Amino acid sequence: MVREARSPRKERVREPLRVALVGNPNCGKSTIFNALTGLRQRVANFPGVTVERVEGSYRYAGTSVSLIDLPGMHGLTPESPAEAIAVDAVLGRLQDLPLADVLVVVVDAENLERDLHLASQILELGRPTVVALNRVDRLDAAGMNVDVIELIHELDAVVIPLVATRGEGIGRLRHAIDRAAELPRARLRLMTEDVGRRITRGADDADDAEERNRWIAGVMERAVRRSPRAARTPSGRVDAIILHRTWGPLLFLAVMVLMFQAMFTWARPFADGIQGLVALAGVALGGLIPAGELRSLLVDGALNGVGSVLVFLPQIAILFLFIGILEDSGYMARAAFVMDRWMRPLGLHGSSFIPLISGYACAVPAILSTRTIKDPKERLATIMVVPLMSCSARLPVYALLVGAFVPATVVAGVSLQGLAMLAMYLLGTVAALASAAVFRRTLLESETRSLIIELPPFVLPSARVLASSVWQRVRVFLRLAGTVIFALSILFWALASYPKPKPGPGQVVTAEQQLSQSALGTIGHVIEPAVRPLGYDWKIAVSMVASFAAREVFVSTMGTIYGVARGDGKAPALADRIRAERNPETGRQVYTPLVAFGLLAFYVFALMCTSTLTMTVRETGGGWRGAGWAALQFAYMLALAYGSAFLIFRGGLALGLGGGA
Repeated sequence: MVREARSPRKERVREPLRVALVGNPNCGKSTIFNALTGLRQRVANFPGVTVERVEGSYRYAGTSVSLIDLPGMHGLTPESPAEAIAVDAVLGRLQDLPLADVLVVVVDAENLERDLHLASQILELGRPTVVALNRVDRLDAAGMNVDVIELIHELDAVVIPLVATRGEGIGRLRHAIDRAAELPRARLRLMTEDVGRRITRGADDADDAEERNRWIAGVMERAVRRSPRAARTPSGRVDAIILHRTWGPLLFLAVMVLMFQAMFTWARPFADGIQGLVALAGVALGGLIPAGELRSLLVDGALNGVGSVLVFLPQIAILFLFIGILEDSGYMARAAFVMDRWMRPLGLHGSSFIPLISGYACAVPAILSTRTIKDPKERLATIMVVPLMSCSARLPVYALLVGAFVPATVVAGVSLQGLAMLAMYLLGTVAALASAAVFRRTLLESETRSLIIELPPFVLPSARVLASSVWQRVRVFLRLAGTVIFALSILFWALASYPKPKPGPGQVVTAEQQLSQSALGTIGHVIEPAVRPLGYDWKIAVSMVASFAAREVFVSTMGTIYGVARGDGKAPALADRIRAERNPETGRQVYTPLVAFGLLAFYVFALMCTSTLTMTVRETGGGWRGAGWAALQFAYMLALAYGSAFLIFRGGLALGLGGGA
């Protein structure tokens, strides 16, 4: 156990200190950032998680320290947009970011030989620098022993051993950062040419690279001792299966099947419990408040709208739990390696697979993560297809329609509802890969590079870290439900409730007539002709348009509309209500299986997310250029959505499978 250095008793008051964390991808920078600042920056066990600079702060010995977590980089010559951000920050090229007073180079102890390449370049800058030797707890399993004193001598710099995941050595690191500017600068100089001129030139030449490699080999020989290791480590034995050409893809498919089965089988008791609480809340509110506008607002509007979405919270939590396990265990990088062979004929390689899989959670950070892709055209193609990956915002729509129209039958331990959910995700994934192939053979044609990816050690995820990760993502969903969805539920209740039609002599206006003649009904009837060829009525049309604010709003809008339509101050399950919905004029069922499956296909393909469009504009160059790519992205996805829903509905009618309203 490393003893932590204590803060001086009397605090010194000094100017704020600017510190930058630099290092190779997946060396533990973000974990150290969280340990120093107490924040909860996202971490995972695969390269490229941090693709933007993240800022935080802490105080030590009277000094305010501003800490910047930079994207991973392999050297001072950037090869991707993410690396360019890090290099520019280190060299003081960013106008909105002052030059750091202290650089902290994070080095993975298990991959010391690799990480010394960047560390030596940083030390050659002659700036106040601290070397954080992270993950020293893994050295025994790797058969390595690092002589820290000898490493300090070789680097001519302060070296602090760390186990950042357990907080070991963080106190000593704070102390070293605090003193770094007062210590003599590192005198490391490997090349005859000034480092600034080499960076301007763009790269080390062959002689420089050879000299640096010889120096690294010498450091490893003098500072590292290796002991005999077993023929195959536990991680290696796992990799023999995961990376197998045949078993690897099958295992990945099995993991996906398990995840979607869990969404219906594990989540059902919790979802039923939430639905019961929502129903009880409706009954309680209905009993406390007399019939009238206030009760209708609270129950038919707010409770039906927000409650209709909250019921899917357990399924969203399970999705994030599985994604967290894949990320933290190191499986994500291995999945990218396995899928590289299948993606290469499509013009992509495995590095695009990680952003695509990340799109299952949310397209916005997934688009950001494409900054690790070196080829600009391949990166742009990945951005253009990421929104086809079914994000968590689509999950409430899928779960509602699958739960309502797919039997809850289990065959040989496999739920039909889970298989239907898996089919939705596979449909989006196949469409994304096919669309990428089209882009790579037309507008974005270029040679596909070979995949070079580091496989991190396969580890057992920390339950604490997983719980924190899932909670952070669930909290975002709850914040959305408590703000955007709540506000829109109130708005749509008002639109659905006013103006009030005047009944004729001896007539009584029904709740359905009130809804149809309301402001929302008027808007819906205007939109309805555009979606009537798909079998949708005006209620579905309004809900689809509303979901451009957020896809989950489709479910909340439907909940509000059908709550107002009932007008009884109760909150039954939305799935039950849409199954029972009948056209008031024809008496025919509104939601037939054809309509439901067409709607599912529409939501698989449609880009109904303003945040994603905004991110596409930003990451494809901004201005008119970025707007053009975003417009193309929206248009081709809308064409896929409308066309697929049309084919399902009209094709089903042609086969005599039944129509809708």
